Amino acid sequence: MTRSDKRDAISYQGIELPGMQVLSWYEYYPESPRMHAYRHADPHIVIGFASARPDGTHASPFYKLSHLLEITLIRIVFLKSTWVDIGSKRYIARRSRLLNLIVETLIRSSEEENQSTFIKRNFCPASCEFGARLVSFPPRGGGSTSRTAAEKSSSRRLPRKSTKRTAEDPVQADKAPKQIKKKQGLSVKPNLRSLSIGGVMLVFGQGDFGQLGLGEDVTEKMRPAAITDYQDVITVAAGAMHNVCLRNTGEVLTFGCNDEGALGRDTTKEGSETVPGIVELPGKAIQVTAGDSHTAALLDDGRVFAWGTFRDTHGSMGLTLKGNERFPIEILPDVKVVKIASGNDHLVLLSENGRVYTCGRGEQGQLGRVAARTASRNTRQGIGLLLTPGVVEFKIRKKLYFDDIWAGNFCTFAKEHEKGDIYVFGLNNFHQIGLKDNDIHFHPQISKTFSGKVWKHISSGEHHTIALDDAGQVFVMGRKEYGRLGLGPNCSDAEELTLVSALSSTKCIDIGAGSRESFAVTESGDLYSWGMGTNGNLGTGDVKDVEEPVLVKGKQLEGKTVVRVSGGGQHTLALATIRPVKDKTAG
Repeated sequence: MTRSDKRDAISYQGIELPGMQVLSWYEYYPESPRMHAYRHADPHIVIGFASARPDGTHASPFYKLSHLLEITLIRIVFLKSTWVDIGSKRYIARRSRLLNLIVETLIRSSEEENQSTFIKRNFCPASCEFGARLVSFPPRGGGSTSRTAAEKSSSRRLPRKSTKRTAEDPVQADKAPKQIKKKQGLSVKPNLRSLSIGGVMLVFGQGDFGQLGLGEDVTEKMRPAAITDYQDVITVAAGAMHNVCLRNTGEVLTFGCNDEGALGRDTTKEGSETVPGIVELPGKAIQVTAGDSHTAALLDDGRVFAWGTFRDTHGSMGLTLKGNERFPIEILPDVKVVKIASGNDHLVLLSENGRVYTCGRGEQGQLGRVAARTASRNTRQGIGLLLTPGVVEFKIRKKLYFDDIWAGNFCTFAKEHEKGDIYVFGLNNFHQIGLKDNDIHFHPQISKTFSGKVWKHISSGEHHTIALDDAGQVFVMGRKEYGRLGLGPNCSDAEELTLVSALSSTKCIDIGAGSRESFAVTESGDLYSWGMGTNGNLGTGDVKDVEEPVLVKGKQLEGKTVVRVSGGGQHTLALATIRPVKDKTAG
Protein backbone atom coordinates (compact mmCIF):
# COMPACT_ATOMS: atom_id res chain seq x y z
CA MET A 1 0.00 0.00 0.00
CA THR A 2 1.63 3.26 -1.09
CA ARG A 3 1.55 6.48 0.86
CA SER A 4 -0.73 8.06 -1.70
CA ASP A 5 -3.05 5.06 -1.25
CA LYS A 6 -2.97 5.56 2.48
CA ARG A 7 -4.00 9.16 2.17
CA ASP A 8 -6.62 8.69 -0.53
CA ALA A 9 -8.34 5.55 0.76
CA ILE A 10 -9.36 6.58 4.23
CA SER A 11 -13.04 7.31 4.79
CA TYR A 12 -15.64 6.42 7.35
CA GLN A 13 -19.41 6.33 6.81
CA GLY A 14 -19.12 8.69 3.87
CA ILE A 15 -16.99 11.21 5.77
CA GLU A 16 -13.79 11.96 3.88
CA LEU A 17 -10.95 12.15 6.36
CA PRO A 18 -8.04 14.44 5.48
CA GLY A 19 -5.58 11.64 4.87
CA MET A 20 -2.98 10.38 7.26
CA GLN A 21 -2.77 13.82 8.87
CA VAL A 22 -5.55 12.53 11.07
CA LEU A 23 -4.07 9.06 11.46
CA SER A 24 -0.39 9.94 11.19
CA TRP A 25 0.69 7.91 14.18
CA TYR A 26 3.36 6.54 11.85
CA GLU A 27 5.19 9.88 11.97
CA TYR A 28 5.52 9.84 15.74
CA TYR A 29 9.27 9.28 15.52
CA PRO A 30 10.79 11.74 13.02
CA GLU A 31 14.13 9.98 13.45
CA SER A 32 12.84 6.84 11.76
CA PRO A 33 12.88 7.15 7.95
CA ARG A 34 11.28 3.77 7.18
CA MET A 35 7.53 3.68 7.62
CA HIS A 36 4.65 1.44 6.63
CA ALA A 37 0.92 1.17 7.28
CA TYR A 38 -1.03 -1.52 9.07
CA ARG A 39 -4.54 -2.18 7.78
CA HIS A 40 -7.01 -3.56 10.29
CA ALA A 41 -9.72 -6.11 9.40
CA ASP A 42 -12.07 -3.17 8.95
CA PRO A 43 -10.97 -1.86 5.52
CA HIS A 44 -11.97 1.68 6.45
CA ILE A 45 -9.38 1.93 9.21
CA VAL A 46 -5.72 2.39 8.39
CA ILE A 47 -3.21 3.03 11.14
CA GLY A 48 0.46 3.66 10.49
CA PHE A 49 3.31 2.24 12.49
CA ALA A 50 7.06 2.72 12.31
CA SER A 51 8.78 -0.29 10.81
CA ALA A 52 12.13 0.62 12.32
CA ARG A 53 13.24 2.08 15.59
CA PRO A 54 15.43 5.23 15.60
CA ASP A 55 18.51 3.00 15.92
CA GLY A 56 17.59 1.13 12.72
CA THR A 57 16.67 -2.18 14.34
CA HIS A 58 13.49 -4.01 13.34
CA ALA A 59 10.22 -3.23 15.11
CA SER A 60 6.93 -5.07 14.87
CA PRO A 61 3.82 -3.34 13.49
CA PHE A 62 2.67 -3.04 17.10
CA TYR A 63 5.80 -1.22 18.22
CA LYS A 64 3.76 1.94 18.77
CA LEU A 65 1.47 0.25 21.28
CA SER A 66 4.22 0.28 23.88
CA HIS A 67 4.32 4.04 23.52
CA LEU A 68 0.68 4.50 24.40
CA LEU A 69 2.15 4.92 27.87
CA GLU A 70 3.24 8.33 26.67
CA ILE A 71 -0.20 9.65 25.76
CA THR A 72 -0.61 12.69 27.96
CA LEU A 73 -3.99 14.24 27.19
CA ILE A 74 -7.14 13.50 25.28
CA ARG A 75 -9.91 16.06 25.16
CA ILE A 76 -13.05 16.88 23.21
CA VAL A 77 -13.04 20.53 22.21
CA PHE A 78 -16.27 22.43 21.48
CA LEU A 79 -17.88 19.15 20.33
CA LYS A 80 -16.32 19.87 16.94
CA SER A 81 -12.89 18.34 16.95
CA THR A 82 -10.54 16.25 18.99
CA TRP A 83 -6.85 16.49 19.54
CA VAL A 84 -4.60 13.86 20.98
CA ASP A 85 -1.05 14.28 22.22
CA ILE A 86 1.23 11.29 21.71
CA GLY A 87 4.60 12.02 23.20
CA SER A 88 5.74 15.28 21.66
CA LYS A 89 3.36 15.15 18.69
CA ARG A 90 -0.19 16.42 18.47
CA TYR A 91 -2.73 15.00 16.05
CA ILE A 92 -6.20 16.24 15.25
CA ALA A 93 -9.29 14.15 14.58
CA ARG A 94 -12.19 16.22 13.32
CA ARG A 95 -14.74 13.62 14.46
CA SER A 96 -14.70 12.23 17.99
CA ARG A 97 -16.03 8.94 16.60
CA LEU A 98 -12.83 8.64 14.61
CA LEU A 99 -10.76 8.80 17.78
CA ASN A 100 -12.90 6.06 19.30
CA LEU A 101 -12.25 3.90 16.24
CA ILE A 102 -8.51 4.41 16.48
CA VAL A 103 -8.38 3.56 20.16
CA GLU A 104 -10.69 0.56 19.89
CA THR A 105 -8.65 -0.76 16.99
CA LEU A 106 -5.42 -0.38 18.93
CA ILE A 107 -6.86 -2.22 21.90
CA ARG A 108 -8.18 -5.09 19.79
CA SER A 109 -4.87 -5.32 17.97
CA SER A 110 -2.88 -5.24 21.18
CA GLU A 111 -4.90 -8.11 22.62
CA GLU A 112 -3.64 -10.24 19.77
CA GLU A 113 -0.10 -9.44 20.90
CA ASN A 114 -0.90 -9.72 24.65
CA GLN A 115 0.05 -6.08 25.11
CA SER A 116 -3.30 -4.77 26.29
CA THR A 117 -2.87 -4.85 30.08
CA PHE A 118 -1.83 -1.25 30.53
CA ILE A 119 -4.22 0.06 27.91
CA LYS A 120 -7.23 -1.70 29.41
CA ARG A 121 -6.38 -0.49 32.88
CA ASN A 122 -5.70 3.13 32.00
CA PHE A 123 -7.55 3.82 28.79
CA CYS A 124 -11.28 3.58 28.22
CA PRO A 125 -12.59 4.32 24.71
CA ALA A 126 -15.80 5.63 26.25
CA SER A 127 -13.81 8.49 27.74
CA CYS A 128 -13.54 9.93 24.23
CA GLU A 129 -17.28 10.45 23.89
CA PHE A 130 -18.79 13.93 23.65
CA GLY A 131 -18.70 15.93 26.86
CA ALA A 132 -16.27 13.56 28.52
CA ARG A 133 -14.03 14.78 31.30
CA LEU A 134 -10.35 15.44 30.77
CA VAL A 135 -8.35 12.22 30.98
CA SER A 136 -4.72 12.37 32.08
CA PHE A 137 -2.07 9.70 31.69
CA PRO A 138 1.16 9.83 33.71
CA PRO A 139 4.17 10.16 31.40
CA ARG A 140 6.74 7.41 31.54
CA GLY A 141 9.73 8.19 33.73
CA GLY A 142 9.51 11.65 35.21
CA GLY A 143 12.67 13.10 36.62
CA SER A 144 13.09 15.36 39.58
CA THR A 145 11.23 18.64 39.73
CA SER A 146 12.98 20.01 42.81
CA ARG A 147 14.88 23.23 42.37
CA THR A 148 18.01 24.59 43.95
CA ALA A 149 18.35 28.23 44.90
CA ALA A 150 20.49 28.83 41.83
CA GLU A 151 17.91 27.24 39.57
CA LYS A 152 15.11 29.31 41.08
CA SER A 153 16.97 32.47 40.17
CA SER A 154 17.50 31.36 36.55
CA SER A 155 14.09 32.67 35.48
CA ARG A 156 12.03 35.66 36.54
CA ARG A 157 8.28 35.43 36.61
CA LEU A 158 6.35 38.30 35.08
CA PRO A 159 3.52 39.57 37.34
CA ARG A 160 0.13 39.13 35.76
CA LYS A 161 -0.91 42.61 36.79
CA SER A 162 0.48 45.86 35.40
CA THR A 163 4.23 45.71 34.90
CA LYS A 164 4.94 49.37 34.18
CA ARG A 165 8.03 50.58 35.98
CA THR A 166 7.93 53.66 38.18
CA ALA A 167 10.67 56.11 39.10
CA GLU A 168 11.18 54.11 42.29
CA ASP A 169 11.73 50.97 40.22
CA PRO A 170 14.27 51.97 37.57
CA VAL A 171 15.38 49.67 34.78
CA GLN A 172 18.79 48.24 35.58
CA ALA A 173 21.35 47.76 32.86
CA ASP A 174 21.81 44.14 31.83
CA LYS A 175 25.15 42.69 32.83
CA ALA A 176 27.26 40.48 30.59
CA PRO A 177 27.88 37.05 32.11
CA LYS A 178 31.25 36.84 33.83
CA GLN A 179 32.41 33.84 31.82
CA ILE A 180 31.92 35.65 28.53
CA LYS A 181 34.15 38.50 27.45
CA LYS A 182 32.70 40.68 24.75
CA LYS A 183 34.85 40.82 21.66
CA GLN A 184 36.21 44.32 21.17
CA GLY A 185 34.18 46.22 18.58
CA LEU A 186 31.65 43.40 18.04
CA SER A 187 28.00 44.41 18.27
CA VAL A 188 25.76 41.84 16.65
CA LYS A 189 22.74 43.23 14.81
CA PRO A 190 20.93 40.43 12.95
CA ASN A 191 18.05 40.90 10.56
CA LEU A 192 14.79 40.50 12.49
CA ARG A 193 12.69 40.44 9.29
CA SER A 194 10.20 43.03 10.55
CA LEU A 195 8.59 45.72 8.40
CA SER A 196 9.11 49.44 8.74
CA ILE A 197 5.39 49.94 8.11
CA GLY A 198 2.48 47.79 9.21
CA GLY A 199 0.51 45.26 7.21
CA VAL A 200 -2.47 42.95 7.46
CA MET A 201 -2.41 39.24 8.35
CA LEU A 202 -3.57 36.57 5.89
CA VAL A 203 -4.44 33.04 7.03
CA PHE A 204 -5.40 29.76 5.37
CA GLY A 205 -5.61 26.06 6.24
CA GLN A 206 -7.25 24.37 9.22
CA GLY A 207 -8.56 26.37 12.16
CA ASP A 208 -10.16 23.87 14.53
CA PHE A 209 -8.48 25.55 17.49
CA GLY A 210 -8.88 29.17 16.47
CA GLN A 211 -5.50 29.40 14.74
CA LEU A 212 -7.07 31.22 11.78
CA GLY A 213 -8.00 34.11 14.07
CA LEU A 214 -11.36 34.57 12.38
CA GLY A 215 -13.64 33.59 15.26
CA GLU A 216 -15.28 30.41 16.53
CA ASP A 217 -17.32 29.72 13.42
CA VAL A 218 -14.42 29.67 10.94
CA THR A 219 -12.54 26.38 11.09
CA GLU A 220 -11.17 26.13 7.55
CA LYS A 221 -9.99 28.40 4.76
CA MET A 222 -8.72 26.91 1.52
CA ARG A 223 -7.58 30.30 0.20
CA PRO A 224 -6.08 33.30 2.01
CA ALA A 225 -8.43 35.25 4.27
CA ALA A 226 -7.57 38.58 5.85
CA ILE A 227 -7.74 39.42 9.55
CA THR A 228 -8.88 42.98 9.05
CA ASP A 229 -8.95 44.19 12.67
CA TYR A 230 -5.21 44.93 12.63
CA GLN A 231 -3.39 46.67 9.79
CA ASP A 232 -0.24 47.65 11.68
CA VAL A 233 1.42 44.23 12.03
CA ILE A 234 5.15 44.18 11.26
CA THR A 235 6.04 40.50 11.75
CA VAL A 236 4.28 37.15 12.24
CA ALA A 237 5.14 33.63 13.40
CA ALA A 238 3.02 30.49 13.15
CA GLY A 239 3.22 27.70 15.71
CA ALA A 240 1.70 24.23 15.50
CA MET A 241 -1.80 25.38 16.38
CA HIS A 242 -1.35 29.01 17.41
CA ASN A 243 0.11 32.25 16.10
CA VAL A 244 1.90 35.30 17.40
CA CYS A 245 2.25 38.67 15.70
CA LEU A 246 3.89 41.98 16.47
CA ARG A 247 2.36 45.42 15.90
CA ASN A 248 4.41 48.50 15.04
CA THR A 249 3.64 49.79 18.54
CA GLY A 250 5.64 46.92 20.05
CA GLU A 251 2.45 45.20 21.21
CA VAL A 252 2.22 41.40 20.91
CA LEU A 253 -0.94 39.57 19.81
CA THR A 254 -1.66 35.82 19.98
CA PHE A 255 -4.50 33.53 18.90
CA GLY A 256 -5.17 29.80 18.56
CA CYS A 257 -4.84 26.81 20.87
CA ASN A 258 -4.13 27.77 24.49
CA ASP A 259 -4.41 24.42 26.27
CA GLU A 260 -0.79 24.58 27.39
CA GLY A 261 -0.43 28.35 27.72
CA ALA A 262 1.00 29.10 24.27
CA LEU A 263 -1.06 32.32 24.02
CA GLY A 264 0.36 33.85 27.20
CA ARG A 265 -2.94 35.45 28.19
CA ASP A 266 -6.25 34.71 29.86
CA THR A 267 -8.69 32.97 27.50
CA THR A 268 -11.37 31.92 29.97
CA LYS A 269 -13.93 34.00 28.08
CA GLU A 270 -15.53 31.73 25.50
CA GLY A 271 -14.10 32.23 22.03
CA SER A 272 -11.37 34.65 23.14
CA GLU A 273 -8.63 32.34 21.86
CA THR A 274 -10.08 32.38 18.32
CA VAL A 275 -9.31 36.07 17.75
CA PRO A 276 -6.10 38.06 18.31
CA GLY A 277 -5.59 39.21 21.89
CA ILE A 278 -2.91 41.24 23.67
CA VAL A 279 -0.11 39.66 25.69
CA GLU A 280 0.98 41.83 28.61
CA LEU A 281 4.72 42.47 28.54
CA PRO A 282 6.90 44.94 30.48
CA GLY A 283 8.14 46.74 27.38
CA LYS A 284 8.03 46.99 23.61
CA ALA A 285 8.75 43.84 21.66
CA ILE A 286 10.89 43.84 18.50
CA GLN A 287 10.67 40.13 17.58
CA VAL A 288 8.34 37.18 18.23
CA THR A 289 8.66 33.43 17.62
CA ALA A 290 6.41 30.38 18.02
CA GLY A 291 6.96 26.64 18.42
CA ASP A 292 4.61 23.72 18.88
CA SER A 293 3.37 24.77 22.32
CA HIS A 294 5.53 27.75 23.27
CA THR A 295 5.92 31.39 22.28
CA ALA A 296 8.68 33.93 22.87
CA ALA A 297 9.17 37.68 22.52
CA LEU A 298 12.34 39.78 22.39
CA LEU A 299 12.03 43.26 23.89
CA ASP A 300 13.82 46.37 22.67
CA ASP A 301 16.05 46.37 25.77
CA GLY A 302 17.38 42.88 25.05
CA ARG A 303 15.23 40.93 27.49
CA VAL A 304 13.45 37.76 26.38
CA PHE A 305 10.09 36.57 27.68
CA ALA A 306 8.53 33.19 26.92
CA TRP A 307 5.40 31.24 27.80
CA GLY A 308 3.84 27.83 27.17
CA THR A 309 5.78 24.56 27.33
CA PHE A 310 8.30 22.36 25.56
CA ARG A 311 7.54 18.71 24.79
CA ASP A 312 9.65 15.60 24.31
CA THR A 313 8.89 11.91 23.77
CA HIS A 314 7.66 11.65 27.35
CA GLY A 315 5.13 14.47 26.98
CA SER A 316 5.19 17.97 28.40
CA MET A 317 8.56 19.10 29.76
CA GLY A 318 7.39 22.43 31.07
CA LEU A 319 9.00 25.72 30.08
CA THR A 320 10.98 26.04 33.30
CA LEU A 321 11.59 23.72 36.22
CA LYS A 322 8.27 24.87 37.67
CA GLY A 323 6.39 23.43 34.70
CA ASN A 324 4.20 25.09 32.10
CA GLU A 325 4.08 28.88 32.12
CA ARG A 326 0.71 30.30 31.07
CA PHE A 327 1.96 33.88 31.28
CA PRO A 328 5.27 35.45 30.20
CA ILE A 329 8.38 34.90 32.27
CA GLU A 330 11.86 36.22 31.62
CA ILE A 331 14.34 33.82 30.05
CA LEU A 332 18.12 34.21 30.40
CA PRO A 333 18.25 37.24 32.74
CA ASP A 334 21.38 39.42 32.72
CA VAL A 335 22.24 38.61 29.10
CA LYS A 336 21.31 41.11 26.41
CA VAL A 337 19.78 39.21 23.49
CA VAL A 338 19.53 40.51 19.93
CA LYS A 339 17.64 37.66 18.22
CA ILE A 340 15.60 34.58 19.11
CA ALA A 341 14.45 31.54 17.11
CA SER A 342 11.99 28.77 17.94
CA GLY A 343 12.02 25.16 16.81
CA ASN A 344 9.17 22.81 17.55
CA ASP A 345 10.27 22.40 21.14
CA HIS A 346 13.46 24.36 21.61
CA LEU A 347 14.45 28.00 21.85
CA VAL A 348 17.65 29.56 20.49
CA LEU A 349 18.95 32.93 21.67
CA LEU A 350 21.73 35.08 20.20
CA SER A 351 23.43 37.48 22.59
CA GLU A 352 24.74 40.93 21.73
CA ASN A 353 28.30 39.64 22.04
CA GLY A 354 27.78 36.86 19.51
CA ARG A 355 27.17 33.84 21.73
CA VAL A 356 24.46 31.23 21.10
CA TYR A 357 22.25 29.90 23.91
CA THR A 358 19.68 27.08 23.74
CA CYS A 359 17.05 25.45 25.94
CA GLY A 360 14.21 22.95 25.57
CA ARG A 361 14.08 19.50 24.02
CA GLY A 362 17.42 17.94 23.11
CA GLU A 363 16.71 14.40 21.94
CA GLN A 364 17.41 15.19 18.28
CA GLY A 365 20.55 17.21 19.06
CA GLN A 366 18.84 20.55 18.48
CA LEU A 367 20.38 22.16 21.58
CA GLY A 368 23.95 21.66 20.34
CA ARG A 369 25.33 21.47 23.88
CA VAL A 370 23.95 18.21 25.28
CA ALA A 371 25.49 14.81 24.54
CA ALA A 372 23.35 11.91 23.34
CA ARG A 373 23.60 10.13 26.70
CA THR A 374 22.25 13.19 28.57
CA ALA A 375 19.69 14.40 26.03
CA SER A 376 16.83 12.64 27.81
CA ARG A 377 15.26 14.13 30.90
CA ASN A 378 15.75 10.78 32.70
CA THR A 379 19.45 11.26 33.38
CA ARG A 380 21.45 12.25 36.43
CA GLN A 381 21.48 15.89 35.39
CA GLY A 382 17.75 15.68 34.80
CA ILE A 383 15.49 18.12 33.09
CA GLY A 384 17.32 21.13 34.52
CA LEU A 385 20.15 20.66 32.03
CA LEU A 386 17.66 20.97 29.18
CA LEU A 387 15.38 23.74 30.42
CA THR A 388 18.08 26.04 31.79
CA PRO A 389 19.50 28.12 28.88
CA GLY A 390 23.13 27.27 28.26
CA VAL A 391 25.89 28.43 25.93
CA VAL A 392 26.63 26.32 22.87
CA GLU A 393 30.35 25.62 22.78
CA PHE A 394 31.99 25.49 19.35
CA LYS A 395 35.04 23.32 19.95
CA ILE A 396 37.74 24.71 17.69
CA ARG A 397 41.03 26.45 18.43
CA LYS A 398 39.73 30.00 18.50
CA LYS A 399 36.54 31.36 19.98
CA LEU A 400 33.77 31.98 17.47
CA TYR A 401 31.17 34.72 17.40
CA PHE A 402 27.87 34.57 15.57
CA ASP A 403 25.64 37.20 14.01
CA ASP A 404 22.52 35.24 13.03
CA ILE A 405 20.54 32.17 14.08
CA TRP A 406 17.65 30.09 12.72
CA ALA A 407 15.76 27.12 14.16
CA GLY A 408 14.09 24.24 12.34
CA ASN A 409 11.63 21.75 13.74
CA PHE A 410 14.41 19.55 15.13
CA CYS A 411 17.61 21.42 14.25
CA THR A 412 19.48 24.71 14.60
CA PHE A 413 21.56 26.89 12.26
CA ALA A 414 24.06 29.58 13.34
CA LYS A 415 25.97 31.99 11.07
CA GLU A 416 29.55 32.68 12.09
CA HIS A 417 30.42 36.37 12.11
CA GLU A 418 33.87 36.48 10.48
CA LYS A 419 33.68 33.96 7.61
CA GLY A 420 29.93 33.52 7.28
CA ASP A 421 30.13 29.75 7.81
CA ILE A 422 26.87 28.06 8.76
CA TYR A 423 27.17 25.78 11.78
CA VAL A 424 24.44 23.18 12.23
CA PHE A 425 23.28 20.65 14.80
CA GLY A 426 20.24 18.43 15.19
CA LEU A 427 18.31 15.86 13.18
CA ASN A 428 19.85 14.95 9.81
CA ASN A 429 18.03 11.73 8.86
CA PHE A 430 17.15 13.15 5.43
CA HIS A 431 20.24 15.42 5.17
CA GLN A 432 18.10 18.41 6.12
CA ILE A 433 21.04 20.13 7.79
CA GLY A 434 23.36 19.37 4.88
CA LEU A 435 25.78 16.89 6.45
CA LYS A 436 26.90 13.81 4.54
CA ASP A 437 25.63 11.17 6.95
CA ASN A 438 22.07 10.77 8.18
CA ASP A 439 22.81 10.75 11.90
CA ILE A 440 21.69 12.94 14.75
CA HIS A 441 24.34 15.59 15.45
CA PHE A 442 24.48 16.70 19.07
CA HIS A 443 27.30 19.21 18.60
CA PRO A 444 27.91 21.97 16.01
CA GLN A 445 29.57 21.26 12.69
CA ILE A 446 30.12 23.39 9.60
CA SER A 447 27.65 22.47 6.87
CA LYS A 448 29.74 22.92 3.73
CA THR A 449 26.72 22.94 1.43
CA PHE A 450 26.12 26.52 2.63
CA SER A 451 29.66 27.63 1.67
CA GLY A 452 30.21 30.27 -1.00
CA LYS A 453 27.03 32.26 -0.48
CA VAL A 454 25.63 34.84 1.90
CA TRP A 455 22.43 33.57 3.52
CA LYS A 456 19.61 35.88 4.50
CA HIS A 457 17.13 33.40 5.90
CA ILE A 458 16.92 29.66 6.63
CA SER A 459 13.75 27.77 7.52
CA SER A 460 13.42 24.07 8.23
CA GLY A 461 10.42 21.75 8.48
CA GLU A 462 10.20 18.22 9.76
CA HIS A 463 12.58 16.68 7.21
CA HIS A 464 13.54 19.47 4.79
CA THR A 465 15.21 22.88 4.71
CA ILE A 466 14.65 25.92 2.53
CA ALA A 467 17.20 28.75 2.33
CA LEU A 468 17.31 32.23 0.78
CA ASP A 469 20.58 33.83 -0.35
CA ASP A 470 21.41 37.53 -0.73
CA ALA A 471 20.63 37.39 -4.47
CA GLY A 472 17.05 36.34 -3.78
CA GLN A 473 17.53 32.75 -4.95
CA VAL A 474 15.74 29.88 -3.17
CA PHE A 475 17.47 26.58 -2.34
CA VAL A 476 16.15 23.39 -0.74
CA MET A 477 17.44 20.08 0.62
CA GLY A 478 16.13 17.07 2.48
CA ARG A 479 13.16 14.80 1.94
CA LYS A 480 11.25 14.99 -1.34
CA GLU A 481 7.98 13.32 -0.29
CA TYR A 482 4.73 15.24 -0.88
CA GLY A 483 6.62 17.66 -3.15
CA ARG A 484 8.02 19.74 -0.29
CA LEU A 485 11.28 20.41 -2.19
CA GLY A 486 9.51 21.95 -5.19
CA LEU A 487 11.88 20.22 -7.62
CA GLY A 488 9.24 18.42 -9.66
CA PRO A 489 7.73 14.92 -9.67
CA ASN A 490 10.90 13.11 -10.75
CA CYS A 491 13.32 14.48 -8.17
CA SER A 492 15.11 12.51 -5.47
CA ASP A 493 15.85 13.43 -1.89
CA ALA A 494 18.39 16.27 -1.93
CA GLU A 495 21.53 15.70 0.17
CA GLU A 496 22.77 19.25 -0.42
CA LEU A 497 21.25 22.61 -1.21
CA THR A 498 19.60 22.59 -4.64
CA LEU A 499 18.28 25.60 -6.54
CA VAL A 500 14.50 25.71 -7.01
CA SER A 501 14.63 26.26 -10.75
CA ALA A 502 10.97 27.25 -11.02
CA LEU A 503 11.82 30.40 -9.04
CA SER A 504 15.30 31.05 -10.46
CA SER A 505 14.17 33.92 -12.69
CA THR A 506 12.40 35.65 -9.81
CA LYS A 507 13.99 37.47 -6.89
CA CYS A 508 12.53 36.38 -3.58
CA ILE A 509 12.53 38.34 -0.33
CA ASP A 510 11.22 35.75 2.12
CA ILE A 511 10.78 32.01 2.59
CA GLY A 512 9.09 29.72 5.08
CA ALA A 513 8.71 26.04 5.87
CA GLY A 514 5.80 24.17 7.36
CA SER A 515 6.23 20.59 8.52
CA ARG A 516 5.88 19.27 4.97
CA GLU A 517 5.30 22.47 3.01
CA SER A 518 7.42 25.30 1.60
CA PHE A 519 6.69 28.93 0.77
CA ALA A 520 8.42 31.81 -1.00
CA VAL A 521 7.56 35.50 -1.34
CA THR A 522 8.79 37.38 -4.41
CA GLU A 523 10.05 40.93 -4.65
CA SER A 524 6.84 41.88 -6.48
CA GLY A 525 4.72 40.66 -3.56
CA ASP A 526 3.54 37.30 -4.90
CA LEU A 527 3.26 34.24 -2.65
CA TYR A 528 4.25 30.77 -3.91
CA SER A 529 3.60 27.47 -2.13
CA TRP A 530 4.36 23.77 -2.65
CA GLY A 531 4.34 20.50 -0.73
CA MET A 532 1.66 18.62 1.17
CA GLY A 533 -1.81 20.04 0.54
CA THR A 534 -3.91 17.81 2.77
CA ASN A 535 -4.96 20.56 5.16
CA GLY A 536 -5.47 23.33 2.61
CA ASN A 537 -2.50 25.20 4.02
CA LEU A 538 -0.97 25.76 0.58
CA GLY A 539 -3.76 28.23 -0.17
CA THR A 540 -4.47 26.72 -3.59
CA GLY A 541 -8.15 26.04 -2.98
CA ASP A 542 -7.87 22.23 -2.78
CA VAL A 543 -6.05 19.50 -0.87
CA LYS A 544 -3.78 18.19 -3.62
CA ASP A 545 -0.04 17.98 -3.12
CA VAL A 546 2.00 20.44 -5.19
CA GLU A 547 5.41 19.35 -6.48
CA GLU A 548 6.58 22.68 -7.91
CA PRO A 549 5.98 26.26 -6.74
CA VAL A 550 2.50 27.50 -7.59
CA LEU A 551 1.22 31.06 -7.31
CA VAL A 552 -1.27 31.51 -4.47
CA LYS A 553 -4.33 33.39 -5.68
CA GLY A 554 -7.46 34.71 -4.03
CA LYS A 555 -9.78 37.64 -3.74
CA GLN A 556 -8.27 38.67 -0.41
CA LEU A 557 -4.89 39.06 -2.10
CA GLU A 558 -6.16 41.70 -4.52
CA GLY A 559 -4.63 45.08 -3.79
CA LYS A 560 -2.10 43.58 -1.38
CA THR A 561 1.64 42.92 -1.51
CA VAL A 562 2.74 39.84 0.43
CA VAL A 563 5.96 40.46 2.34
CA ARG A 564 6.30 37.66 4.91
CA VAL A 565 5.15 34.07 5.36
CA SER A 566 5.28 31.51 8.18
CA GLY A 567 4.18 27.85 8.04
CA GLY A 568 2.32 26.31 10.97
CA GLY A 569 1.26 22.76 11.76
CA GLN A 570 -1.91 22.69 9.66
CA HIS A 571 -2.25 26.33 8.68
CA THR A 572 -0.23 29.16 7.17
CA LEU A 573 0.17 32.77 8.26
CA ALA A 574 1.28 35.53 5.89
CA LEU A 575 1.74 39.28 6.15
CA ALA A 576 0.83 41.73 3.40
CA THR A 577 0.86 45.47 2.94
CA ILE A 578 -2.00 47.26 1.25
CA ARG A 579 -1.08 48.76 -2.09
CA PRO A 580 -1.92 52.46 -2.41
CA VAL A 581 -4.85 53.18 -4.69
CA LYS A 582 -3.80 55.17 -7.73
CA ASP A 583 -5.58 58.47 -8.20
CA LYS A 584 -7.21 58.13 -11.62
CA THR A 585 -7.79 61.90 -11.81
CA ALA A 586 -4.12 62.73 -11.42
CA GLY A 587 -2.27 63.87 -14.48
